[in-house]
Amino acid sequence: NVRALMENAGGLGGKYDCFENFTTVELMRHIGLYLLQALSPSPQVEMKFHSQQDDPVNGNDFVHSSFGGVAWKSKKRHRHFKAFFTSVNPMLPVPSRETHPNWKVHPLLKHMLDVSPKAVFMGRDLSCDEQKVGYQGNHKDKQRITYKREGDGFLADCICSDGYTFAFHFRHQEASTKIMKTFDCSPLHARVLGLISQLPDKYYTLGMDNLYNSAKLCRLAYSMDQKVMVHGVTRPTLRGIPTAIKQQEVSRKNDLEKVRHTVKAAVLKGDEVSKDLVSVSLYDTKPVYFLSHACQELKWIEKERKVFDPKQKKTVQMPFYRLNIVDFYNHNMGNVDLADQLRNHYRYDSSWHRNRKWWWAIWWWGYQVLLTNSYVLYLKFHKMHDSKNYYSHYDYIKQISLAWINPELHWPKKIAQQKKTRKHDVEQVTRSSRRKLVDSDMASTSSTSSKCINVNDSSLHPTLGKLSMRLNTSVQHLPEVSKAKRAKCQLHRWARGRDGGEVFSGVITCSICRVNLCITCYNIFHKEANIEGKRRAIAES
Repeated sequence: NVRALMENAGGLGGKYDCFENFTTVELMRHIGLYLLQALSPSPQVEMKFHSQQDDPVNGNDFVHSSFGGVAWKSKKRHRHFKAFFTSVNPMLPVPSRETHPNWKVHPLLKHMLDVSPKAVFMGRDLSCDEQKVGYQGNHKDKQRITYKREGDGFLADCICSDGYTFAFHFRHQEASTKIMKTFDCSPLHARVLGLISQLPDKYYTLGMDNLYNSAKLCRLAYSMDQKVMVHGVTRPTLRGIPTAIKQQEVSRKNDLEKVRHTVKAAVLKGDEVSKDLVSVSLYDTKPVYFLSHACQELKWIEKERKVFDPKQKKTVQMPFYRLNIVDFYNHNMGNVDLADQLRNHYRYDSSWHRNRKWWWAIWWWGYQVLLTNSYVLYLKFHKMHDSKNYYSHYDYIKQISLAWINPELHWPKKIAQQKKTRKHDVEQVTRSSRRKLVDSDMASTSSTSSKCINVNDSSLHPTLGKLSMRLNTSVQHLPEVSKAKRAKCQLHRWARGRDGGEVFSGVITCSICRVNLCITCYNIFHKEANIEGKRRAIAES
């Protein structure tokens, strides 16, 4: 709504002259439409506004009726949603992209990092890997990605558990310089250590692939307060693998049969920080190297798998042997891949990002991560209570979509609770107190009133303060002669404090804000969103 107001929409001379402010329920309705698009894709999401009589293939009677029953009005309203949808207050000053590359989606990402750790009790076995945010447009920070099917986009390093994304750090964001200086590490390792520092307890096991893992990282992770035990595959060079366990790769088939399943191991001793770091080389089709702080013993374990027996003409269980360090890695490394798999099952942002701004890709990724996390917790809750009466992934998203699009029909408990709460609140407010509230509100906004609004830190907040209308450029802030007997500049008094000098000369009153200001402060007051940063300059003027 603020962005539409800044672009003079809604009869103020802008492009969208028929714009009306969105309510929270209406915003949820349009977002829920994209959830429905993921479950039942159409070439264009706007096609769902038609009834099935008008469009038997892509029309949707439920959407048609929930959005008002007039397709062209619903399409126009959805264009308004796409034109003015934003994740951050547009009146706030935009910082440098070098320091805040994700500023346009910062509120959502901050919310994710805040609620995700609080909503779950993490298990012992975690994994760290990258998640992919697909984006087909042009952007400075977009990365060239050839090793993933989704293609180019943004990468985020994540720590996950059973498909639940606990914490993340985008690679185009600067790594913590404090961590890099303290541990003398690369930006990649600094991002991983930053994620580890968010873990609430100690002695987790953290699986990694060969992009991250090294002896230095294992040592640094175990030296932190969380005492994280890193394990996983690694590369043979420049990663701390001892020369004694390195194996020469062979190319002949006869030589391969001789060296296959050869195991060499070494244990780090004498290091006060990193105790019993195990490095292992296993020759499979070629040498594979492991580093692990979570390995207490090294042995072959018996496993079984299903194979087809041509003699018996049926599938039978065949025993085989696997090294225990490999088995532990295979069963505890796929947490991030599971989160990606759940998120990608019903995606609704795969084909139209080329027509949207870059931050839409990250915003929808974050929304889908929260949706996936909620489903993982939903399944865990039913598992804890030995309940089998739970929705499938498809039905879970469908129920959320229906409830967001039409809460009156598919979210009756919430509507009933809101009505009950509203009725209770109304009964608690007496007629005299309501009249007092109305009178005080009219007195604070009437241009004929001589009483001014107090200027303080809370009232000057650009979005939540009582004086947030000072930044509204759609109305004219006309200066008026102050009706006070001895008017003084309220902004100077706020900046200098009670003990500072007061300004009485040239003081006028804003017709909209009802604040007494001197000529010097009048322009700053109405144009500077981050006025707290100008406090010293105002005090010295």
